[in-house]
Formats: sequence, C-alpha cells, structure tokens
Amino acid sequence: MLAPQTSEPATWTVVPNQTQLGEAHMKVIYMGLILNMLLPIVVILAGLGVRHFVQAGEAGPVTDQTRIMFYALLFVAVSEIGVTIFLKKLFLKPLPTTGEPSESIPTIAFIQSRYLILYNLAFAPAIYGFVWYFLGGELKEFVLFAVISLIIFRLIRPSADFFYSLFGARPAVE
Repeated sequence: MLAPQTSEPATWTVVPNQTQLGEAHMKVIYMGLILNMLLPIVVILAGLGVRHFVQAGEAGPVTDQTRIMFYALLFVAVSEIGVTIFLKKLFLKPLPTTGEPSESIPTIAFIQSRYLILYNLAFAPAIYGFVWYFLGGELKEFVLFAVISLIIFRLIRPSADFFYSLFGARPAVE
C-alpha cells in the first residue's frame, strides 16, 4: 500500500491516512501515560514495599553528605525538562502543510520510536527518586521526582495538531 523510499528506510512517499494517524496518535499518548503515570506509581509502591519488608521500615540517616546527593539528583531531574524539550524540537519537526508533497515523510514507527525515547527521558526522574529513597530519603521527596516526570510528560506529549503536522497533514474535523 505505502512504498518506502530507497534512499532512507525511515521515510515514506505517501502520507498515512487519517485513521492510521489517529490510531498512531492514541498509541503514542497511551505509551506516554503508561511510562509516565503508571510506572512511577509502580516504582513508588515497590519502594514502599522494599523499605517496609526488606529494610523493616528503617532508612539510613540523611547526613549533609547524602543531602548533597539529593540536590544533585534533583538538579539532574529538573535539567531533564530542558533537555527533553530540546530533544523534542530536534527529533520531531513538523512538515509544511502547503499541499506540496514532501520528499521524505516519516513513518509512524519512526515517530513512535522518537516519542519512546522522550518518554523514557521523562520517566528517568522517577528512577532518580527511587534511588534517593533507598539512600534514606523520605516519601515526599520520592513523590517530588515522580511529579517532575509528570511535568515533563505534560510538556512533551503531542497534541493532535502537532502529531498530524509531523506528517504534513491536518487532523480531520469531526
């Protein structure tokens, strides 16, 4: 049905139809929700379970040296907001919708793989919180890192207009 170009395997010469684009957009949204809402909740519950059953509710004391680790992890987590937005602008560039066919239209799998990278970067602060929690941090600090993950997700998730523009198309008016 769609023939890939021979010069680059990640491009097509024909824009996917509206149904394919709509389904791909929903897949990308659900992938982001799972990676940035469900998995941080699972990580928090795993952290609570491990601390309760393995460490018997006891965490090591938080000293000034370990507090430095908290600020370092927090700095890295907050800096990922800018990095992820920069990578989104670098990875995902809308095609013009002037009506002229573009020479290289990205495939749906190509766009989904780019979003998978961005969503994994957005999930990373929750992992930093998990690490901090096992170094002796509190639950509220752990949740702070999960919230940073959700903020990054909110900033990078694609709107329908943006997602369709990646293929040089406009969403169908319903």
